[in-house]
Parts: sequence; structure tokens; C-alpha cells
Amino acid sequence: MTAINTICGILFFIFMSVFFNEMLDIVNSSYLRKTKRKNHSIKGYIQIGKILVHILAAIMILAVMSNKSPIIIISSLGAVAAVLMIVFQHTLLSLVANVQLSSNDVLQLGDWIEMPDKNLSGEVTDIALHTITIRNWDNTISRIPTKNFLTETYTNWQAMFSSGARRIMRSIAIDQHSVRFLDQEMLSSMLTIRGVSEPLATLLDGRDPGGVADRWFVDNGLTNLTLFRHLSDALSRRAAGYY
Repeated sequence: MTAINTICGILFFIFMSVFFNEMLDIVNSSYLRKTKRKNHSIKGYIQIGKILVHILAAIMILAVMSNKSPIIIISSLGAVAAVLMIVFQHTLLSLVANVQLSSNDVLQLGDWIEMPDKNLSGEVTDIALHTITIRNWDNTISRIPTKNFLTETYTNWQAMFSSGARRIMRSIAIDQHSVRFLDQEMLSSMLTIRGVSEPLATLLDGRDPGGVADRWFVDNGLTNLTLFRHLSDALSRRAAGYY
């Protein structure tokens, strides 16, 4: 009779463990079905919950098999706490990384990230407790440990996709010996050039270049490089597709 009770107790806690695991999966599915939560993943927290359920089930099964109180079983685990820390060190590190990524909102499902050190560039398709799954640009699948996103450098391009625009930076080589102050003769000729007259008129602030002494331009630092910078800015703003 004792053996039957022990077997029934073990099966009961196994079934309860399976039941709570299924409930956690239902919670995760319901969470992902919400429109505002599609990009946020709680899979890491769900997996932590499952680990806790398995630990509690294991403690209860040991208590049933040894016919001792679960409190005695838990207190006896203190002697092997150091061993448990070593066994679950990756899980603890992943948990900390998952919490930081979720709380700081730096990584979400659907984000396009790039990790040059790992030669990865693709979309985040899954955020789990231990690994993050990435579908690369060539449709290959890569899995990176979650804790690596706290220690390694990566680029998240999602802000650029969301804004609908991308900032670019280009360099122009300029001969420093060609930079000089503008004189009245040069200003007068430039005011007749289409595209140059508008930014130049803005720089002159309504002043007549023919009636202003050269010293005014020297004191105010109006050079051909300044004019070129304003001209480039004006042209880029008028170009289609640039903001």
C-alpha cells in the first residue's frame, strides 16, 4: 500500500508540473497575441517559471520518496548550494541579461541587428532565456547566447527603420591653401549664379557687397569655404528623398 501511495504521489506531482508548464505556455501565447506586445518577448521569464516548477516538483517527489517533509529536503540543499551555483551559472547570467534587455527595451522581436565580430546581420526572430535567434540576410539562422549582448558590441538598426530615413556621413577633401576670404568682386559675381545667390544672400544678411568694405568680410570670417558649406546644405535639403 505504501508503494502505491508513493507512486501515486510521484505521478501527481509530475502531472502538476506538466499542467503548470502548459499554463505558462498559454500565458506566453496570449501575451504575444496582443497587438501592442508583438515585439516584446517574455519567453525568458516563462522559461524561468518552468525551471522553478521543475525544481519544486523535484523537491516534492524527493519528499514523497523519502517520506520526509519538503522543508527538510530544502534545508538539506544548502549543503550543495555551491554546486548548484556552478551548475546554473549560465542560467543565472542569462536571466540577468534577459531582464536588462527587456527592462531597457534595447532589443525586441523584429529588430535588425548587426554583430561584426560574429559576422551576423539579420532580424531577431526569437528571444529565449539562454539564446537569441537571428535570421540573417541570406536566410541562415544563427543563435547567440543572451549574455553576449551585454558583453559584446552590436548595432541595432531598428530606430533607422522606424524613422523611415537614414543618416549618412561623407567626407570631402579640401585643399587648405584654396580657402580665402571673399571680396566684393567675387561676391557680386556669385550673386548672379543660380543656386548660389540664395545661401549667399542669407550670409550677407541684407548687406550690399558693393557698398561694404572688405574689412567687414574679414572681421566676420566670410570665406569661400563657409559659402560652400551653406551651398551644400541648401542643395541637399532641396534634393528629393533627403531630410
